[in-house]
Amino acid sequence: MNRPYIIAIDAVAGGGKTTLSKAVNEALYPSARYCFDEFDELDIHPVDFYDWWLRGADIAEFDCPGIHQAVSDRIEINDVDFIVLDIPFGRKHTRFCKLIDLSVFIDTPLDITLARRILRDPYEDLASVRREIERYLSKTRALYAGHMHYKKECDLILDGTLSIEELKKSVLKRINTAGC
Repeated sequence: MNRPYIIAIDAVAGGGKTTLSKAVNEALYPSARYCFDEFDELDIHPVDFYDWWLRGADIAEFDCPGIHQAVSDRIEINDVDFIVLDIPFGRKHTRFCKLIDLSVFIDTPLDITLARRILRDPYEDLASVRREIERYLSKTRALYAGHMHYKKECDLILDGTLSIEELKKSVLKRINTAGC
């Protein structure tokens, strides 16, 4: 029995992983898409991400049984040819290291990711935006810069300044090259 070809898409928050995972999922048929954030109530993760990063950023402190179970169930059902994952850490996560066939990293400059998050997330007023930027400069930027090292573990590194259409074409080309 052949199992679905699994594509994992990673980037820092605001890097484009959700948008690209949706576009790739829509382009592949039959396929299914799973997003790490949609299983948040089942996830186990550090309460303070900055403290986690200062302590060495051990991925083992993140457990995602919900999305892993959903993917495992889909593999068992075997009703799709592709599974697209919007998930951090890619193959570095022990639950997914042996499942992922293609690991993609969107390398988006941090100024763009910050701008996207500010545009995307609801803020009450300018003071809220200012607090977010201050938090970014004092803590979050270091986390995101550290996350960039996961790209070296990926099969395909994409330029996050390109359009979603161009990024999607690159992923689909790589999948076709793999013989899928």
